[in-house]
Amino acid sequence: MLAIGGGTGTAIGTAIMRSLPLGIPKVMVSTVASRDVSHYVGTRDITMFHSVVDLVGLNPITRVILDNAAGAVVGMAEVAAEIKSTQPLVAATSFGISPISAELARPLLEEKGYEMVTFHANGMGGRALEELIDQRLFAGVLDLVTHELADQLYDGYCGNIGTDRLATAAKRGVPIVVAPGGLDCIVFNSIEDVPDKLKSRQLHLHDIRVAVRTSREELERIATTMAQRLANPNGPVGILIPLRGWSEVDKEGGDLFEPGIDYFLVDTLKRLLPPEVSLKEVDCHISDPKFAQLAVEWLDEMICSHWTQLNGIAGSRTDPEKAYYDRE
Repeated sequence: MLAIGGGTGTAIGTAIMRSLPLGIPKVMVSTVASRDVSHYVGTRDITMFHSVVDLVGLNPITRVILDNAAGAVVGMAEVAAEIKSTQPLVAATSFGISPISAELARPLLEEKGYEMVTFHANGMGGRALEELIDQRLFAGVLDLVTHELADQLYDGYCGNIGTDRLATAAKRGVPIVVAPGGLDCIVFNSIEDVPDKLKSRQLHLHDIRVAVRTSREELERIATTMAQRLANPNGPVGILIPLRGWSEVDKEGGDLFEPGIDYFLVDTLKRLLPPEVSLKEVDCHISDPKFAQLAVEWLDEMICSHWTQLNGIAGSRTDPEKAYYDRE
């Protein structure tokens, strides 16, 4: 799909594009493409093409812009392909302040016959994850970085996640292992964006962004949200808690290391989680290889066990004909 327009045309064109499946070429030539276009793009693979000049009649500049846009969409159409894999797919989350666990998990998943798809847990990435879980693209989910739930408390850098974040896998019966990656902090675009009441807390300067240490009360609120969204699951759900820290700055010697506060999230989860949701604690940091290994092994057990329950036969993690995500 190729569309051109100003503000109104962009709103109409991208609304249609957002209704199209992932992978279909989508190019929007727009006079507003140099602005914040997140509300136009949403979670879709839309290419925003800045028109530079207003789209009123043809002239030497608009001819070049439109020729380039036509060439872009034609090129995309020539190479467009379906999303498919010969191996079951596992979704995973990662974020700059807590990236290691997903990196360590990838080769472990590949050894077990899975292919990992990583989502940047930056707000829109979490929303995209939930949408694709809902489309049953994944055999399982390693949601090791749930940091967006912290940013949502104050509309932080990654706070644009809506109400479905963390809820879809449990609702759709997709096996999921959850961890508190990045819940030690709330991230803001700059120090100027940090609310005054938070500026006296422990801070970490990530780059131009600022990470603020979460409090006991905030972790209790996050735990309550997690328990509510994981309630009444239609498939296996597990929460894996690393006791020695949840991010690269939440470890001994780190700017935000305060394990006594982390405990309150765990305690609240233990009180509020339904019996169908398992919680395990492990004496390591979220970036330790041991943590990634335990998370992958637990998810693999869930997937194989759940496949067996659904089909009455032992599931094969390497046979695409029996892959859980393709069972329908």
